[in-house]
Amino acid sequence: MSILVYEYWCEPATDTDRDLLMNQLRLASETRREMARMENLRRYLFRAAQDKATRTWIWGHHAEAIKTLRAKYSDLGLTWGTYQHVEESADASAEDTLLCDDVRTWFSAGEGAVAVHLQPPRALRGDSDRWAKVGTTLVRHGSPLMKNGQPRPSRHTEVSIRVGSNPDRSPQWATVHALLHRPLPAQGVVSRVRVHARRIATKTRWVVQFVVDDLVRPVTDITKPLAVGIDIGWRKHPDGNARIAYWVGSDGDSGELVIPEACWGRDPKSDSLRSIRNLNRNEVQRKLLAYRASVTDPDWLAMTGQLYNTTKFRKYVALLNWWRSHRHDGDQAAFEELQAWAKQDRHLWEWEANNRKKREAYVDDATRKFVAHLCQRYQRVGVEAPMLADMKRRKGDGRCDGCRGLPKRCGTCFNTERQRELNAKRIQTLAPANVRLFAEQAAAKFGAAAIRVEPAHTTLLCSRCGYLHAKHQLYTVERVVQCCSCGAEYDQDENASINLMRVAMRAILVDGKPVGSNEVVVRERKQRKTTNMSKKKVAA
Repeated sequence: MSILVYEYWCEPATDTDRDLLMNQLRLASETRREMARMENLRRYLFRAAQDKATRTWIWGHHAEAIKTLRAKYSDLGLTWGTYQHVEESADASAEDTLLCDDVRTWFSAGEGAVAVHLQPPRALRGDSDRWAKVGTTLVRHGSPLMKNGQPRPSRHTEVSIRVGSNPDRSPQWATVHALLHRPLPAQGVVSRVRVHARRIATKTRWVVQFVVDDLVRPVTDITKPLAVGIDIGWRKHPDGNARIAYWVGSDGDSGELVIPEACWGRDPKSDSLRSIRNLNRNEVQRKLLAYRASVTDPDWLAMTGQLYNTTKFRKYVALLNWWRSHRHDGDQAAFEELQAWAKQDRHLWEWEANNRKKREAYVDDATRKFVAHLCQRYQRVGVEAPMLADMKRRKGDGRCDGCRGLPKRCGTCFNTERQRELNAKRIQTLAPANVRLFAEQAAAKFGAAAIRVEPAHTTLLCSRCGYLHAKHQLYTVERVVQCCSCGAEYDQDENASINLMRVAMRAILVDGKPVGSNEVVVRERKQRKTTNMSKKKVAA
């Protein structure tokens, strides 16, 4: 059985449905924020604990706090399916964050997902289900007429999910109009339905997702090569393009996933739009402050007191909305100036946000095609589980030999460290962690087995002789390194891909899923490390 996710554009049917969904998103955001704070407190206490008994007590106290939080927001109206989705997101965030760091605690109240879980998974037919419903007839969304005066066609389908219960215990539904451009598989059953809200500048993009358990698993073609290893890592080419993944197959072929610099580096158009917005905001701020000096209304002075140190668009929009109902004599020119600026800035902000979104969509599309090609070609796909936080920390001390040990860095080192920080931020645009996610999805679709491998020592272990290097021996920014034991020269990412491919070849599969592969690899690495240490002692 494979799990597929079908995503469709949607929009709340009425303002009441929008309010119901936004209320769930607000509760989910508050829950997620409190979970993050609890996790940071647990990490702080866990780092300070000295013995195992204390850590066990911390884990138990943390579990009790989570239970209390669950009961609290259940009483406030947060549905069980949405809470489970929030809890899974919190666990994934904690897993991808180093123990020495804190997880993110800020989450927008206008973004997230409202979810329902269907137990047992079943096909959605008609209006009989008490958790999710999919209409059987097409409806019209929006105004009845199009811009050319012709009647608007009925192309949307009503999808309803349960967001609570009425006083008589009957379901309380939130309905969206979805554009089902492709049908759900007839042989599959739906296990989850999620309505996502994603903020793009001042607008909210709604999508509905159906998580389908496909009962018919694709048959694996045994004539294909056995395995391929995918090493995930950000590396910049001399021409400016970025390599985010390298692969080596058991048939001897290899390749890489390269993203052009135009899709990950500096975005001239978006940066230009941001610069125009900043200049316009500074100009309107200067004019408003000059006008404020001639106003004597205490309410207006109190409302505009925040203009001195704010750069938020929403602050100016809040001032504009308040100003509409508190007009006074002589404010016509200043009011029209602020109104015209708000209209233009909204347009530029949406332009900038959509432009950046297109770049991210291009990277995701290229990554999906990359892993789909490998899953169609090989029986097994070994992909490492990267930690984005660890990739951001790979910066070094940012000092050259001339200023190492001095209180301050020299100008060259400062600029180099600044560039490293910018590259670390751009890793989020490349989203290397999506390679693992897309590989698992493509493997389920094409009948391959996705084997997740821990990335520890995959780069330090020589694929030629099996020598396990110490980190300081092989930690370098150069792509091509030399083994300290056999003297072989190789690309670090290629070496890691070969090790991942060998792990995938040794993995034991049960019903298409790997069992016990990582434990064997870790044991073999420990034996190699012990052998290497023994050789060093003998040499000494």
